[in-house]
Amino acid sequence: MKRHPVTELYEMCQKKNLKVEFVDLWAKNMAFDVFIDGQLVGTASYGLKKEVAHNRAAKNALDNIGKILGEKASAHDQGVPAIKLTCMVNNLKCE
Repeated sequence: MKRHPVTELYEMCQKKNLKVEFVDLWAKNMAFDVFIDGQLVGTASYGLKKEVAHNRAAKNALDNIGKILGEKASAHDQGVPAIKLTCMVNNLKCE
C-alpha cells in the first residue's frame, strides 16, 4: 500500500528536524505552496478539490526535497568550509 504524500513529507521532515509549512492559496489561485525550513520546495494547484491540491503539493515537495537536502548536506559537511583549488603548471591553469 502506498503512503500518503502529506504523511510521508511530515515524517521525513520530522526525522531530519526540518520545519514544514503548507501555505493555503486556495482562495487566490486554487493552489498550495510547501516550504521546508523557509525554502519553497513544492507547489500544486487543482481547481476541483482543495484536498487534491494539498496532496499534489506534498508530492511535488517530496520529489524536490532531495535537492534541498543535498544542498544542506554539502554546505554543512563536517563543518568545514569548501576550498576551491586551482591547478597551475608553468603558470598555466590545468584543465
